[in-house]
Amino acid sequence: MNFRYDINGLRAFAVLAVVLFHFSVPGFSAGFLGVDVFFVISGYLMTAIVLRNIDQSQFSLIEYYLARSRRIIPALAVLCLVLLLVGYWILIPKDYELLGKHAAASIGFISNETYLAESGYFDALSHEKLLLHTWSLSVEWQFYLIFPVIILLLARFGSVAMKFGYVAILILSFVIAMYQQHAAPDEAYFRFYTRVWEMMLGGLVVLFPYEFRNQVSQKILYYVMLALLILSMCVIGQATPWPGYLTLLPVLATMGVIYAGYQQSQAFNNAVFQWLGARSYSIYLWHWPLSALLVLGGLAKQPEWQVAGILVSLVAGHFSYLYVEQVAAKAKVFRLPGYKGLLIFVLLFVLVWLAGRFVFVKDGFPERMVETGVDEMLVMPTRANGWCFNDFDKRSKTEPSQDIALCSLLEKDTAVKRGLLFGDSFAAHYEPLWKNALQTRNVQLDSMTTNWCYPSISREFIGKKTHRSYQQCLINRQLLEDTAAEYDFIIIAGHWQKVAAAGRMSDIKELVEFLSSKEISVILMASPTIYDVDVLKRYRFSELNGLSFDLATVSKQADAVVRQLNDDLKDIAEERETVYMVTRLDLFGNHESLMEISEDNIPYSLDGRHLSVFGSMQSASSLTDSAIFLDLINHGTL
Repeated sequence: MNFRYDINGLRAFAVLAVVLFHFSVPGFSAGFLGVDVFFVISGYLMTAIVLRNIDQSQFSLIEYYLARSRRIIPALAVLCLVLLLVGYWILIPKDYELLGKHAAASIGFISNETYLAESGYFDALSHEKLLLHTWSLSVEWQFYLIFPVIILLLARFGSVAMKFGYVAILILSFVIAMYQQHAAPDEAYFRFYTRVWEMMLGGLVVLFPYEFRNQVSQKILYYVMLALLILSMCVIGQATPWPGYLTLLPVLATMGVIYAGYQQSQAFNNAVFQWLGARSYSIYLWHWPLSALLVLGGLAKQPEWQVAGILVSLVAGHFSYLYVEQVAAKAKVFRLPGYKGLLIFVLLFVLVWLAGRFVFVKDGFPERMVETGVDEMLVMPTRANGWCFNDFDKRSKTEPSQDIALCSLLEKDTAVKRGLLFGDSFAAHYEPLWKNALQTRNVQLDSMTTNWCYPSISREFIGKKTHRSYQQCLINRQLLEDTAAEYDFIIIAGHWQKVAAAGRMSDIKELVEFLSSKEISVILMASPTIYDVDVLKRYRFSELNGLSFDLATVSKQADAVVRQLNDDLKDIAEERETVYMVTRLDLFGNHESLMEISEDNIPYSLDGRHLSVFGSMQSASSLTDSAIFLDLINHGTL
């Protein structure tokens, strides 16, 4: 196959878009579509390679896999090993443990499934995972493994049958992807079978070739498709469902550029784009860990660091291209034929996999961190650590039942009042706060909290209804209806942002009306500040690396919506005498300012959303000193 300057230019366009997007350069919010451009290119090249060798009766699965291994594995293995080495010195144990797990998954090309499995309630924020970008390599590798086998099977039935089967698989993948985008967006994003249609569209150029009669028509098609590709960057944004129908824009545009086969365009066939295209794989590998480290260090929004990150990505990509990619392509040890050649790559895989697993099973070597004295409290309050929250995470073997629905936070023989804390994890993180605040009151306090189970008496849910927590949620809500009259007051809290996004804030008002009709006092809880990053992780990273940590500089754009929802809840409270609203100022107030951080500079936030046990306990004194707490006492609620 002759060298294609247009395809190399497309690689440059794709990697440039992705890099500028991940370093938050203005104007490139759609840069993620560069990955889809890579998918189309891969589909075209693999189809061309497989069909050409089949036509020449020279196709060998082993040699095919060897060629793919030489191209992909060495540079990825070096990246993983370097990160595991550097990570020992700069990453907190939680992140280092996660890096070990992800390195093993990445070299095994199953990281897309790993990240999909982690996309749960307490998932670490994605831009802080140093190998997150390898999900696309895993998808491509799965395509590389399966695609030639499918083509070989279809080819047995003749050329027409092969083309028919190829198109049928492509259409099926597209239909599944569009369905999954609505039914399960995370699966649509990460799964191989919802992305394979993009790669197979590239292969259509090979299956249905077109000979241009003159260069004019070739040139016209090229520039029209290039314009469509650039237009895609303008009309697509981070809120666009992906992959969705709009994914067709960049995918078809890329396919069109390849179809045109125009090699003389200065848009792509210039020194800069050809340099970038040749190094695109290594640049892609190195840019994401660098951008993630800037996020961890709180430097991602500073222009000088953004520029530095981009330049270092290019330099690292250049050296990886010269001393890893080129060596792997030419060195004899990587060009051994047959099973001897495969053995080299198996050994590379085993080396990285064992290194990653070792870091993982060692829990990221926690002894590297100096104890703060409150480490055991920098966690979510759950049943596993002595609280009441039913956290049905992937490690939990607990099955939903009425026996575990209700849990006592405070038991007092002389209690004259009885209260209940009800809701999801955003209610659960207030368990330490309310237990501490009510220690000196003659109050018995129970808790009924479960993942995603926002306070409601409906059957609606903001998580997946296939999750065990949904069954527990239905049990909790039924128990609330049946026993509500036994309580003097009920505290309700939830992930208001998620509730509002699901269009279910009316359920909160319905629950308030239901409880008020039974003459039960209702205490609504404001959500704490919602940050754009994992605050505790940012604090720990700064502490380990001797960096300053200033909570005031941490981005919290997502909090604007939550502040408005807190105000809406306050309006609901003001409509009834027996409904009270505990605001952020009541929880974290200090003379009209919010202090969600201790005197020792330890943040109250656990993950950017929830409070840790430490943060919740620290807030208790602010609550007991607040006017709302005094009102609750004076009105006989507490």
